[in-house]
Amino acid sequence: MNANRQFIKTIMALLFGLIGSGVLQFGVALYILRATGSSLSFAMTMIISPLVSIVFTPLIGHMVDRYNRKVIVAWAQISSIVALILFAALFDRVESILLLVIPVLISLKIADSFFSAAFMAAVRGIVYDEQINRLQSFISGFQSVAGIISPILGAALYAILRMPVYILLVASFELIALLINLSIDFEFNPKARSVSESSSGGVWQTFVQGFGYIKTRPDLIRMALVAMLVNFLLTSQSVGVPQVLINLFRLSDAQYGLVMMAASIGVLAASLVYGLIDYEAKRPIILLYGVAMAMGLLLALKGLPGLLGFTTTAVFYYFFVVMLLSGVVASLVNIPMMSYLQKAIEDDYKGRVFTLFATLATGLTPLSILLFGVLFDHFSADWLFIGTGLSLIGLIGLIWLRTPAAPLEEAHEISGQS
Repeated sequence: MNANRQFIKTIMALLFGLIGSGVLQFGVALYILRATGSSLSFAMTMIISPLVSIVFTPLIGHMVDRYNRKVIVAWAQISSIVALILFAALFDRVESILLLVIPVLISLKIADSFFSAAFMAAVRGIVYDEQINRLQSFISGFQSVAGIISPILGAALYAILRMPVYILLVASFELIALLINLSIDFEFNPKARSVSESSSGGVWQTFVQGFGYIKTRPDLIRMALVAMLVNFLLTSQSVGVPQVLINLFRLSDAQYGLVMMAASIGVLAASLVYGLIDYEAKRPIILLYGVAMAMGLLLALKGLPGLLGFTTTAVFYYFFVVMLLSGVVASLVNIPMMSYLQKAIEDDYKGRVFTLFATLATGLTPLSILLFGVLFDHFSADWLFIGTGLSLIGLIGLIWLRTPAAPLEEAHEISGQS
C-alpha cells in the first residue's frame, strides 16, 4: 500500500511540474516568435539550456551525490517559483523582452538541472527495484500527457490571459508539484544508499571521478556518442518546425498547438504498450542505432511539403502524422534505455553520471542552435530538413558499421562489476 502511494505521488508531482514547464515553454516561444518573427531570436532562448548544463555540470553532480536529494529537489522548485513570480512582476516593465526572458530562463534552467539530477538519482530510493521499469514507463507516459495537455492549455490561456497572469498560473503548477514532492519518502527503498561513499573531495575531483566512471563503461560511451550526434542534427527540427509552421505556412495557434502535441500522443501510445508488456531490450545499443536512423528519415520527410507545394491544411495533417510517428520512434529507445541506466549505474555515481551524460549528449547543442538559427533565416527550410535527415542516417550507419554493438550479456557483466 505504501509502495503504491509512493508511486502515485511521484507521477502526480511530475505531471504537475511537466504541465507547468510545457505551458511556459509554449507561451514564451509563441510570444517571441510573434514579437520578433526571427528564428535567430527564438534560437537564442534555446541556447540557454545546453550552456547552463555545460557550466553547472560539475557542481550539480557533486551536490546531488553528496547532499540530501529531497532537500535539493525542494530548493530547486522553490527557486523556480520565485523566478516565475519575478518574471511576471517585471514583464510589462522591460522594453526588450529578450533582456528579461534570457536571465529568467537561465535561472529556471539552473533550478531545473538541480531538480532533474536529484530526482533521477533518487528514483531507486523512492520505489522498489522491481517497480523501476514500470515507473520509467509511467514517467514517459506522463511526460506525453503533459506534452499533449500543455500546447492545448497553453494556446487557450495565451488567447485569454495577459502574459504576467499566464506566468503566475505556471508558478501555481510548480507550487502544487513542490507540495507533493515534500510528502514523498526519498529513502523508501532500503536497498538505495542515502549517503554517497565515493564523492569525497572537491567539486572538480568528484567531477573527474564521475567522468572516469563513464570512461570505464563502453555502453555509456556509445550511448553518449550517438546522443551527441542525434541532438546536434535534430536541433534543426526544434528551430525549424516552429518557423516553418508559423511564419511560412501560417498555421493558426490551434493548429500549431495540435502539431506540437502529436509527438506526445505518439510517446503516450508507446508508453502504454511498454507499461503493459514490461519490455526489456535484448540489444540496447543496436536498438539505439536503429531508432536514430529512423529519426533521420522522419526529419528528412519534414522537407517534402514545401517542395511539393502543400496547402496549409495539407501541411497541418502531414506534420501531425510525422510528429506522431516521431514520438512513437523516440519511445522505442527512451524507456528501455532509462530503465537500463537506472539499474546499471551505481547509486553513488548516479548524480554525476546523469548530469555528465546529459551534458555530453547536449554539449554541441549551443553550436547547433546558432548554426540552424542562421541557416533557417537565410536558406530553404525544405532542403535543410532533407539534408540534415540524410546526414543523420549516413553518420549513424557509419558508426554502426565501425562500432560493434555490445550484447546485453556484456552490459550485465559491466553492471555486475559496478
